[in-house]
Amino acid sequence: MIKIAYVLNRKDVFSGGEISLLELLARIDRTQFEPLAVCPGEGQMSRRIRDMGMETLVLELPPVKSWNLMRTRNTILELREIIRGKGVSIVHGNGSRAQFYSSCAVRGTGASLVWHVRESKKDVRLYDRFLMRSADRVIFVSEKAARDRFSDRELDKRKTSIVYNGVDTERLVRDKAGGEKTRRKFGIGEKDVLLGIVALIEPLKGHDILLQALALLRKKEPGVKLLVNGKTVNERFRKALEKAVAETGLEGAVIFGGYEEDITNVLSALDIFVLPSRREGFSRALIEAMSCSLPVVASSVGGNMEAVKDRVSGLLVPYGDPEALAEALLELVSDPGAAREMGAKGRKRAEELFSIEQHVAHVQNLYYKLK
Repeated sequence: MIKIAYVLNRKDVFSGGEISLLELLARIDRTQFEPLAVCPGEGQMSRRIRDMGMETLVLELPPVKSWNLMRTRNTILELREIIRGKGVSIVHGNGSRAQFYSSCAVRGTGASLVWHVRESKKDVRLYDRFLMRSADRVIFVSEKAARDRFSDRELDKRKTSIVYNGVDTERLVRDKAGGEKTRRKFGIGEKDVLLGIVALIEPLKGHDILLQALALLRKKEPGVKLLVNGKTVNERFRKALEKAVAETGLEGAVIFGGYEEDITNVLSALDIFVLPSRREGFSRALIEAMSCSLPVVASSVGGNMEAVKDRVSGLLVPYGDPEALAEALLELVSDPGAAREMGAKGRKRAEELFSIEQHVAHVQNLYYKLK
């Protein structure tokens, strides 16, 4: 039995990264691996992991840039004691802060270290290089995330692997009844064309670009509407979006639907999924939409270019170009048959490349190679 300590960056479900980790933990082979979670506080993550019957410890991980050296040192020593005391063979750091503490704590314990990189944004160069060098194995969620985060000289390809996020393709299947229920809830007519975005409400995700594109699109297709689903993490940006809706005459055409973690019914209500984000490591929402047989229109950034096969399972457009986004959406709205065909091919692509079973198998194979 291989004991694995998962060190988490966040105590609550914030984005797809936390959901992806929970999906991995729910399906890991408990006859071969004994997982232990180290959470930075009590919250949604600790509760859910305990509900899976896994040992869960709480250890606050202070921000590395706080410069409280004594507090940082004590945290490292506490984590090292957990690794030794629990007989941990592999430490799996989820995110940069978790990886920093794990990198320091594993020294002298004999445990191997895995760094799971879910974010493509560079951190301080020396910091990133330290995290890379200290890991025995580095998992990137996409090829582009690896290239965006590190130069070829910095990237140690001997110990890096690309493991795409996985989704439950058996659960994420288009549900006609659930979709109709959602459309009734928000007053969407049977013949209305409904676009949708599922993403954190923050500037990074490009909602403002989407509203501009929608205003352009409705000049030619006035019946098109948009459903916005996601947590508001930037209140000022949310208010700016609401103001833009009023100023561009989109009242009644844009519905802020709140946040739904189980989004099968939301996705089933849509005709087209849109993700015009500025940056993506590898979007979980995008492959969830594909699993639900939706044609997708996404910005040609980061892992989007690996998730979507352009003009086969969806359309890719430059980030920050509302005219190009509107044209791509018009192409799909004007040809429902082609849109449905793209949705079907996206579903097939999700099954072949992005199933949760494949994700878990890849990660487990990496564990076996370390021991």
